[in-house]
Amino acid sequence: MRHSEIQFKRRVQRTVEQQGLSVAFAQLLLRYEDISARMEAYYWECDTVREVRLEKLQATFHVSRREAQRLGRLYETAKR
Repeated sequence: MRHSEIQFKRRVQRTVEQQGLSVAFAQLLLRYEDISARMEAYYWECDTVREVRLEKLQATFHVSRREAQRLGRLYETAKR
């Protein structure tokens, strides 16, 4: 059994004991929380990458933020 599986089982057991839930519901709840946390991290990372790209466009072409956004959209459209 992998370490992550053991940790998950411990979390399930703790949740069952603390909140009085069934094992199946506790598993569902914890998996939902894990997925939500991963999605939040992914979207935060996407926003960070977007900001860095805008800053690089602004610095490279010496343009305003609005113009950098327009350049970014043009680049993404041309890439398709």
